Amino acid sequence: MRKRCPSVLKTKCGKTHVQQTPPSLSRQELLDRAERGQLVLRDMRSADLNQVVQIEFNAQLSPWGRISFEESLTRQHTCRVLLLGEKVVAYHVVCAIADELHVLNVVAALQLQGLGLGHRLMQDIVEITEAQRLAKIFLEVRASNHVAQNLYAQWQFNQIAIRKQYYRPNKDGLREDALIFVRTMGNQIRIPG
Repeated sequence: MRKRCPSVLKTKCGKTHVQQTPPSLSRQELLDRAERGQLVLRDMRSADLNQVVQIEFNAQLSPWGRISFEESLTRQHTCRVLLLGEKVVAYHVVCAIADELHVLNVVAALQLQGLGLGHRLMQDIVEITEAQRLAKIFLEVRASNHVAQNLYAQWQFNQIAIRKQYYRPNKDGLREDALIFVRTMGNQIRIPG
């Protein structure tokens, strides 16, 4: 049995919380659990928000606060979580505007990144877009986030614009550019493997 490693989470008011993180998983172990039905995608619920916010603060440079997630749930954005057993391991938030789907947030737990969870979330986003018969999917990503850019390229997204100095200042006081990506639907769907 693997030990759980504690992680330290600092809140904005300076309090420190030690959280237990899921044990490390290999890609094959994650796939095996998925085949056994232990990896489940479902709509996000208010009861998930403690786990979602913890993942958000551990994985994002400019994390959403709890209120942003609560507003997304009440605005009826499509908010989905990926569960491993009862534990939230990834999530996305999207909203439809006219004939477009806008990806507002896509995150996998930091310690589980690189195991294919992002692909599962992207597959769900494409399926939502198809089900609603929307024409395009838009998203933005930090210029420095090459891993996410590679994921989006595998899902047939193309960069169409740059928003200069879009993100909040980082620890060095610099604002980072956002790259705007789009995928036009109707393309032959190719699920990356």
